[in-house]
Amino acid sequence: MDEALKLFNEMPERGVDRNLVTYTVMISGLSKKGRSDEAFKLYDEMREAGITPDDTAPPSSIDGSIRYLRIRTITIYNIGHLIQGILRLADYEN
Repeated sequence: MDEALKLFNEMPERGVDRNLVTYTVMISGLSKKGRSDEAFKLYDEMREAGITPDDTAPPSSIDGSIRYLRIRTITIYNIGHLIQGILRLADYEN
């Protein structure tokens, strides 16, 4: 994945435009490897560049990966708050 990301980042320097396909591959790969911060960053970068998913890119390839990562992040965040609440309650009762 690191080598693919390196090549992706070098594309503009080599005069190669990034497009929907290259972003889709990178975002999907990063999300499958659990590298959600990088996937979100690329997704935002893609949108800022005016590239949006269309009929040629299945929704699951980009939007599905991003939705999954957001749900996973929210779930982890909520579990963290739940644990904090339990620990506070346990401390309060002791």
